[in-house]
Amino acid sequence: MKKIFYILLLAVIVFQFSFLGLEYFEVVDDNNQLGIYNIVNDDITENVIKKYKAYNVRPLAFITDAYIFQHFWDNLYVLLVIILIIHVLNVFLIDRICEKIDIKLNVLCLMFFALSPILMEGLYWISASTRIVISTFLSLASIYLLLKSFDEEGKGKKIFYLISSVVLNLACVGFYEQTVALNLFLFSFVLICLKKYKYLWIPGISTAWIGAWYIYFMANGQMQARGELNISGIFGAALELIKEVFRYYKNEYYNFMYSLGFGENILLSTVLSLALLALIGTFIYYIYKNNCSKGENKSIIKKFLLGAIIFVSPFLPFLVLKDSMLALRNLYMPTLGLSILIGVILDLILKLIKDEKLCNIIETALVSCVLISFVTVNIAGVDNYRKVKRIDDKVVKQIVENLDDEVFEERKTISVNYDPDALFKYKNLSNYVQSTVESGWAVMGKIQVYRNDTSVGLVYINSMQDEADYVLYFDEEMNLDNKISLN
Repeated sequence: MKKIFYILLLAVIVFQFSFLGLEYFEVVDDNNQLGIYNIVNDDITENVIKKYKAYNVRPLAFITDAYIFQHFWDNLYVLLVIILIIHVLNVFLIDRICEKIDIKLNVLCLMFFALSPILMEGLYWISASTRIVISTFLSLASIYLLLKSFDEEGKGKKIFYLISSVVLNLACVGFYEQTVALNLFLFSFVLICLKKYKYLWIPGISTAWIGAWYIYFMANGQMQARGELNISGIFGAALELIKEVFRYYKNEYYNFMYSLGFGENILLSTVLSLALLALIGTFIYYIYKNNCSKGENKSIIKKFLLGAIIFVSPFLPFLVLKDSMLALRNLYMPTLGLSILIGVILDLILKLIKDEKLCNIIETALVSCVLISFVTVNIAGVDNYRKVKRIDDKVVKQIVENLDDEVFEERKTISVNYDPDALFKYKNLSNYVQSTVESGWAVMGKIQVYRNDTSVGLVYINSMQDEADYVLYFDEEMNLDNKISLN
């Protein structure tokens, strides 16, 4: 795929996530993960590393949060754009890697992965994307650099690419458990396709070091629950996992259909839509004129195996981890595999059609439908995040303004109570965006960020009404209705 394709793809992706403004709408863990670290960044080692000890699992994710990403707190939109660029690089890298192993990805496959609303949580939500998108990039970049080393004749460049590949591969597994499995199986598949068996040590040593890291902290009793293993119950976990995966994709289909109307209403409400439609039209015209999937594909079986490996391998950690819970963000990596499998189906259909021009028209039409509908739904998804942030801001502002500073400084406990149905109705959500006020831990983080002070007591949601120091009740409009001091 030509570079102009990726430039237009990036423009569309950034445009859709910027359609409601050049800002990022933070929710839930963003405050705890980045906002609080930004408050105490005068001594990260003492106030973050030693205090939270989150390096027990996902060590590099925690380190980058503390030392790098928290510096974007005052302008998270910039960090979002960086992540979107990395996402497009992931599309570019998988395309280039496939070329190296004689697999041709059609444009529908690339567009489905690049724009799919299924990726909304894993791509847009910074607390997730800094782990998932970045670790996927490191793994793909590592594979690509090793393949580049095979093509180099000069010893200096060959060694440079090889060392860079090893370093990035060692790093990618330190961000997310799913990447450990994806990296091991995808890297191995590529090497086997090229019969470069002697390089299998690269993904092997990466898997070994993170495995040893987890085992060490388990043995020392410092491991978080998500790192505990479930070896004896793998079969039962597999059945539950299959049901969960099916449920998520099914629900996302209904969410897609539901969100189309919301996105359409947003698009029709502003003239900015004309600029977006002009960009989309330019992209579709480029795809049609350049016949981006031109050429016979002789690697259907290999492509199917690649898609199956990428789809299945990221789910494997959920089989062996004791307290793992599948979330929407966990579909980022598998959806890449699903996109490749969808591409295989299109290849088989187009193979039956001998007319190359007709094939180009059919594929361009499919890509146009995907492009327009996915962008529309993604804009509705961003609107959902905006709604959630407004609720979070509204509730936490009332908590802080209606309680004296001493309540927080003395770390008094607070019980926040409301009707969950009223909150859901107020959010008017069609997907899985969680409000900060649905988690006591998240409310604590947002209070700290709002006050620019880490002093705050425990916060309970719809519980501890008889024991908390202060009990707050919110009405159906999420306005503070009553405040009771018990102590």
